[in-house]
Amino acid sequence: YKLEVDHTVPQVVRVFKEDESLKLITDEPAECVYSGFGCTYLFDEGNSMITLDDKEHYTDWDINTDLYIKCKDQYGNEPLPNVCSIIARAFEIPELQ
Repeated sequence: YKLEVDHTVPQVVRVFKEDESLKLITDEPAECVYSGFGCTYLFDEGNSMITLDDKEHYTDWDINTDLYIKCKDQYGNEPLPNVCSIIARAFEIPELQ
């Protein structure tokens, strides 16, 4: 028998704007949540992101809020309570005239 054990947390591999949403992509199927108040929250206390195709996660594009994001895989691997998967902030680039 060959037994493989997954002890690693999902990694965020891309973050970008899609339509009017902040989209992030993880390297494995995951569930992601966020807080606007730092990384010191428990996963179950976070605001859920919308997940499509297991690896694509969405929330509103808000230029006024820092998002402290944590992602957990199907095996329960998640960051420590005081660690984030990523900290993201939406921004707008003004058009040049």
